[in-house]
Amino acid sequence: MTDAFMRAVEDDAKIELVHKARPHPDAIAAGAYRREDGLWVYAKPRARELWDQIMRSTYDHAEPGIRSSTA
Repeated sequence: MTDAFMRAVEDDAKIELVHKARPHPDAIAAGAYRREDGLWVYAKPRARELWDQIMRSTYDHAEPGIRSSTA
């Protein structure tokens, strides 16, 4: 996890889920857009909700945990 993501979790802020690949036309119709840097924003969920989903998934599938990107 990046420091920026963890700050967004603490602040209950939205984050951009980005990828370099052009999304399916349905995703574009649903609001996906291309940023000035060329990356596509697929969605902008609240970081805390995404964090909770990640944590539930790790528990549901007996994953040992996550690692910080600075570790």
